[in-house]
Formats: sequence, structure tokens, C-alpha cells
Amino acid sequence: MSFQVDMDLTSAPFTDAVYYVSDTPSTWKNDRFYQPYITVPPFIELGDYDAGWLNVNVGNLQLVNRPNDASHPFSGANYTALLSSPATAIPVILRYNGKQLLDGTAILNNLTPESLSFQLEAKVQRTNLLRLIVAETSSKAELIELKDNGAGKIRITTSALHNFGLGEQAFFQGMSIVGEELEYNPSDTSTQFTITDVTDTTFDINVDVSTITYTNPSDGNYSFDSGTQLTTNETFSISQSLESICTIQSGKTITVAQSVVLAIQGEAQLPQTYSVSSGNTITIVFGSTVSVTGLNAYDVGNASATDTQLPFAFGTVTLQEPVPILNAAKTQVGNPNLKTTSASVQDDGQDEVLNASLSYDFYTVPDGEVPRFTLQSGSVEGEASISGISIHFDTTNGDENAYDFFGWLAQSIGYSYNSSLASNANNDDRKVSIFETNQQRILDFADQVAKALNMQFYLDDENDILHLIDRENVPGTASLTLEDYEILASQIDLPAPLSGLLSSNSYNLAVGAGLGANPYKLLKVERAVRVANIDTGRDETIRTFSPSIEVAAEVLTDIIAVKNKPRLSVTIDGINLDVQAGERIDVNNKTLGITGNMIVRKRAWDFVNETTTFAGDSTLTPLSI
Repeated sequence: MSFQVDMDLTSAPFTDAVYYVSDTPSTWKNDRFYQPYITVPPFIELGDYDAGWLNVNVGNLQLVNRPNDASHPFSGANYTALLSSPATAIPVILRYNGKQLLDGTAILNNLTPESLSFQLEAKVQRTNLLRLIVAETSSKAELIELKDNGAGKIRITTSALHNFGLGEQAFFQGMSIVGEELEYNPSDTSTQFTITDVTDTTFDINVDVSTITYTNPSDGNYSFDSGTQLTTNETFSISQSLESICTIQSGKTITVAQSVVLAIQGEAQLPQTYSVSSGNTITIVFGSTVSVTGLNAYDVGNASATDTQLPFAFGTVTLQEPVPILNAAKTQVGNPNLKTTSASVQDDGQDEVLNASLSYDFYTVPDGEVPRFTLQSGSVEGEASISGISIHFDTTNGDENAYDFFGWLAQSIGYSYNSSLASNANNDDRKVSIFETNQQRILDFADQVAKALNMQFYLDDENDILHLIDRENVPGTASLTLEDYEILASQIDLPAPLSGLLSSNSYNLAVGAGLGANPYKLLKVERAVRVANIDTGRDETIRTFSPSIEVAAEVLTDIIAVKNKPRLSVTIDGINLDVQAGERIDVNNKTLGITGNMIVRKRAWDFVNETTTFAGDSTLTPLSI
């Protein structure tokens, strides 16, 4: 048996390479040698019965602690970086005898003189749900560099990981020293820039870098009178390490906000270069001409407020709000990718006439513009709402159901799409009406949608495939048949008593005659449904994304049917990586006295004992005596 892990230490806070570790010395993929630093092979569990996104449920990894062993991934500078940033999510690929098991992350959770223990989690996903009108940053003062991307366009470097995505709109504020040409002007859409390329800490915009004037207030020779202090935002710029030449007379003080280097140009009483740390001052005791170089930080905006980001709409939406009003004249409303040819905008429930030539979705929006609806005349004086059908996945006829939603999800994360185990994904009772205004990770939101639609999905990170599973689906053939003698352990668990399922949603209505003293107004109506199961136990609440409460009731009925099934788990000898979630296993188990099948929801591997456990909801029949 050989268990291997590829540990990627090429990204901050590490600056090293990919390390290959194993429980025994071994050579596998591409003739890489795996160092035997794994002390205890892990236990890994993927998926769960009622989860929407089937990812890592339980996982651990333990390495020997050898901070002075140069071959160990966490020795020397890497050991220091690990202790300095213990919450770092380290990319890892887990393999069993060379075959990939999991592409995920490892996070340190315990350290002793003998061992380093890591918790295993899903692969890092930075894609957010809401499309931002402005660049979202974790805090202000994030931009630290502006330079040529190698193709003559502007590349922005941020001081930390960012959440920008391709096609999002970025704007810039506080560009008083360099890049003033990019400064955001709310009345000028040409000061919003479409992001054309991203990495973890950079993003490009389609603007010629040659259009940026690199000015510096201290460019040239300047004499400063006694008592003058120079601060970073007055003395030097970013990106090109441009030199700012100034003459500092005797007794003068330079105050810096962050580390800079003063390079002596002529005779002086200082060393040739002098590093000045953040917050420190240096007094020039003899007249000297120095050049000041360094980096400054700029505010690139903050998109935490709801009026700076578009809601997420999917499927058919009716009278949904809030939506951002984009201009002072209130003639433009943000479009969360509804078809402009059939959508409508309402002012307090009253339909407004749209200017089709100046209304854009995500695919037709010109560079520098915001996806929007523009009114033909008048303005939105009351509460703005929108109606229509989205075109994220089906750009011809519009999005409708679970099949479309998870197809869009696959596209959004760059994966292909397999829905062969989702027989009901196109059915009418799997239609969706989604309008979400809270920013969140796209996969976390998809987990909620899957639960609400009686679906599950998992990611094949090795082949970049999203697999969709309908929990009602029973494959026509079994992927594995287990006889009694092949089963090491088995048990049947019955779910806790479920009294019923509850769900509720709010819907807007336009009430009134739309005339004079009786104008239209939006009325929010809360509707709820309860599907009863048994007259004991507890109710559970599930969020609905169905277009009506009647359709929600149909889905809840289907969910109850699955939740009521007995849950069978079987443990077999060996590590089985072939049977996937949503597939069928036939079981003939004399020990339990049952025969039947189970649909796999959960898989677990014990690499110490080299066993595999499958668990899932089952259809069972007692064996004849």
C-alpha cells in the first residue's frame, strides 16, 4: 500500500516548490519520488446523505515534524512561514498508488515535537455569486502596483488575494499620484473598466499603459526650508521605481509612511543607500541630493454595499427588488442578466418603457459600460423592480430549471457538465426563480439550491467535470454488486423522525389601478407551505427557489420520499475509487437478512486498515427464510 500527497508550497506565504510525500518510499506519477514523511495514513470521508455539494466531510493528514530536514516540506523558511500563517490553505492532491483521490487543501490544526497534523478541506474556490459593478476588495488601500502586462495594457497588482473575475467592472479612487487618468467619475461610464485577465493578486484592464502619465511631485531638484517634512504620498510614485530627485538641506527631516530607499546622488554624510522603515524619520545633517523610490498604496474602492453590486437572478423573476439605480437622473437600473428584449422595469409596480438600444445584458454590454436597463423617458421615483427571464446558460430561450442552473455553475467555474444521473433536472417541478442580493461563494450558494431541488453535485477536479445527481434517480444498472462474504461490516440507520418539511418565500405584487389617487404600489406577500410526514418528531425547514409555493410543495414531497428511506452502509476490503456518488450498489447481505440496492451518497476510505465504506439511501427487501 502506498498513499501519496502532492503539497504545493509555491504560493504565499511560501515561496518554494511542490513537495511529494508518502507513507512509504515510492515513485509514481512522472517518476517523482515521494519522501516517506506521512506517519499515519489518513481517514477521508466525502459527501453526506442530505448535502447538496458533496465535498470533504472528514479528512486528516499527519506528517512527521522535522524542521531541520531540508527534504521535508516544512523545514527552514517553510516551517517559519507555516507557524507565522497557520491558517493557510495549502493546495494538496491526494493519491492512492498513483491514482488521484482528492484535489483539496490542507490546514494545520495540531503541532507537536513529533508531528504536524492537517485538516483536509475542499479545493479553494474564490468565485463569488454576485457580479460586481466595482472591484470588490477586502479592505481599502489595496492597489500597490500599476504596470505593463507585457502586451501594452495595464496590469494592477493588489496587496492580497482579491475576488475579481473576468468581465467584472472595476473602478479606481484615490489615484492622485499616479493613474489619475483612471479616477472614477460616476457620470462618466468610460471610467469603469472591464477586467480582461486575473491571477490571485493581479488583474488586467483593457487600457493602454502608455496613456498613464507617471508624474511625481518631487521630480527635479527642490530645496526644502527648515522644518519641512516629506511624506510618501507627496514624494514618490508606484510601479516604475521612478526616482524623485530633491535637495535636502542641513537639519531637514524626511518622514515616510512605509519602507523606502534613499539613494545618494552626490557628496553626503550618509551611506550610498539608506533604508527607512515605516514610521521612521531620517535627518539629513549635510546638504545632499537624494533620490526617493518606493511603493505607495491606493484605494481601489469597496463593494460591500448593495448599491455597488448587481443581484443574482436566474430563471423567471417577477417584480423583484432591490435593484441598483445607476445614475443621479434615475433613468438607468442595473440588469442582473435578464433578456433585454423581454424584460421590464417597474416604478412602484408601474411598468416603464425601456430604450432597447441603450439596455445591455452581460453579453451585449460595451466595454466600460454597466449591464443595465435604460428608460425611454421619465425616471424611477419610487421603488425600482424588474421582471424577466435570465440568460446565463440558455442565451436563446432563457434559463428555466435545475439543468440550466448547474450547467451555468459548471461554466462559471470552468468545468464541463455531466447530468446523466439527473433524470428530473429538466422537469417542470425543478424550475427555479432565483433573486439573491447577498454576496457569497458561488459553490456555497449552489449547495443551498441543490438541497432545495432534491439534487446533489460533486466536482471531479482531476478531469474538471461537474456531476449533477437527482436524488430520486435510480440507475438502471449497478456499478457494484456485493455478496455477503465480501462485506466486512454493515448496518442500517433510520433517519430521525421527521414530522414534516416547511418552506416559505416572499413574492411581490403590484396592487392598485395605476391611476391618480390609486397608483400602483409593490406589496410583498409571504407564502409558506408545510408537507406533513408523520405525527411525531420535528419539522425541518428548507429554503425554496421554486417559482411558486405550489411547485415548492411538489419538491418537498419528493425530498421526504428520499429522507424516509433506510440508510445502509457497507464496509469492504481494499480501497475502491471507482464507484462514485449517485451510482447504484446491489447488496445481498445474509448477516442483516436483506437484499436490495443503495444509491451512494457518502464514501469513506480508511487507509490504515485499507478499507472502503459506502453509505446511501436504500431500497431493501427481507431475505426469504
